[in-house]
Amino acid sequence: MKTILFALLVLTVAITGCKKDSETANNESTNTGIQLKSINTGIQLKNGYLVFEDSVIFNEHLIWIMQNEANPEIIDQFNKMLGFESFSEVYDKGMRMTDPAEFDEYRTKNPDCFRKVILEDNSVFWEMPMASMFSYFVDKQGVYQIGEIIIRNTEDIDFSTINPQKFSIIIETPLALLDEEIIKKYKESLIATKTSHYSYRTAYFKWSDRRIVARLYASSSTYPTKHKYESRTTSQQRHWSGVWVKAKIDEVGQTSQTGVYYVKTSNGNRGPYYINVAPFFKIPGDETRVTMLSSSYPVVNSMSSCLIDHIGKRWGEYAIVDDNELFPD
Repeated sequence: MKTILFALLVLTVAITGCKKDSETANNESTNTGIQLKSINTGIQLKNGYLVFEDSVIFNEHLIWIMQNEANPEIIDQFNKMLGFESFSEVYDKGMRMTDPAEFDEYRTKNPDCFRKVILEDNSVFWEMPMASMFSYFVDKQGVYQIGEIIIRNTEDIDFSTINPQKFSIIIETPLALLDEEIIKKYKESLIATKTSHYSYRTAYFKWSDRRIVARLYASSSTYPTKHKYESRTTSQQRHWSGVWVKAKIDEVGQTSQTGVYYVKTSNGNRGPYYINVAPFFKIPGDETRVTMLSSSYPVVNSMSSCLIDHIGKRWGEYAIVDDNELFPD
């Protein structure tokens, strides 16, 4: 059955869509195709980070980003019109560097954008420690502004302040942790390990210097209040120096069957709700990052399930990581 599915995927690039019943409007990550966007006077660049006039402008932009995750070049184009370099752009640039010394220097200059992970085969992977949907509008330190509120999102804690004089503190985590006026803590609660990354798996092509890396990612934020789940599939090639770098292949992406999930509210658990997922591929491409679910309520993992297959195709050969569970207990 999978052979038939893979053959169909050669012909079609589909865009992920998530639909639920009207009772829960939590999941806004509906991809409806390329949507060009002109400069909005409600979004400005200030000292290298984006300032949104109010929460309405911000939420509209967030929805637009989720609608265009399948086409990140459209989002990058909008950012370039503003003169803005996003967190994801900094990360992607580094992951395509082939010179280890050049990468180490670059990573040292942008420490917030890279997180070292040891994969199951003992190789090193440098992960982007930021939710995909956020990485397109926060700067390389995780900073953005809504109205008068300056916000910095990090992997484990969110900081905020309305005092511009606190900016130098908010971008330095050790200092911000000591400042009671600005600190806003939001520990990860979606998975027991208190980290937002899990299920790092690899699959190699018959050429040992080529592989895909499959990851699942869960994160929470306070601005806005969101619980986010996403799937990432990256194609890599081993450079002559021994490091792994992004490399385009014929197809890279994922597919899955309909998932089901429940959410925890003050009135008890609600659900079931469904994630109807179409195949999501870049042809050709080196990585896909897909927001599977964005909810205002925490997901009850023990009652939820969505199995994902990560797939890479190169020269008629496949590398597959299958049955990756989006909602780990």
